[in-house]
Amino acid sequence: MAGEGADRDPLRLEAFRPDGPHPPGPLPWPVADPARDPGPAVLAGLTPSVVAGLTPAVFAGLTPGAIGEVVRLHGTYYSAHWGFGPNFEADVATGLGRFMREMDPERDLFLAAWRGSTLLGSVTLDATITGPQGAAGDAALGPSARVRWFIVAEAAHGTGVGRLLLRRALEFADARHYRLVWLTTFAGLDAARDLYERHGFSLVAETGEDTWTASGQGSVGQQRFERRSDDAGPRAPDRPPSR
Repeated sequence: MAGEGADRDPLRLEAFRPDGPHPPGPLPWPVADPARDPGPAVLAGLTPSVVAGLTPAVFAGLTPGAIGEVVRLHGTYYSAHWGFGPNFEADVATGLGRFMREMDPERDLFLAAWRGSTLLGSVTLDATITGPQGAAGDAALGPSARVRWFIVAEAAHGTGVGRLLLRRALEFADARHYRLVWLTTFAGLDAARDLYERHGFSLVAETGEDTWTASGQGSVGQQRFERRSDDAGPRAPDRPPSR
């Protein structure tokens, strides 16, 4: 859910493998070198421009430790900034774990961005668990997919990594002719919303139901964004972005 909207692209792709686990053998990035890969503790104190200049980012599919790092990013970010409790982190772990066990590489995508051994962000495109339509009344559209567990580490905000992750996920969806790509989030993630809308998503529903914060007292409300396509490709939003 947490993305970033800066329209910059200083990161270059060293490797990209969308189709599931890597085969045995060396990983497609160097072993962590403290001089080039300072790790999360040091990255947290650096500006996005400095982070972007350290080493090229590597985009890869499922690799050892990726699931735990994605859960950690969600837990730390949403606890610190939104007061989400342990139930949220547990839900991320449960849902992501189920997805990884059931994902079909022909239909689904897990993509992570790394700098050395540090996770910069991740995105998942789920067409298997969420079903063929995504929501009641969408059967006429044909197959659909849901963007899930989209997050960018705070140290990588403003570097363009979120835009690259989302763009790759949507390219994957378009190659499989998904007529509907949808996601759920909540109000207040303005940079992420701007990123979604610039990639053809529109806000289609909003409720006051709070299922994430520790109190559950309505401090956040759920939103649903959709990106619909036809035979000519993705359609632009039906209305201009509103706040």
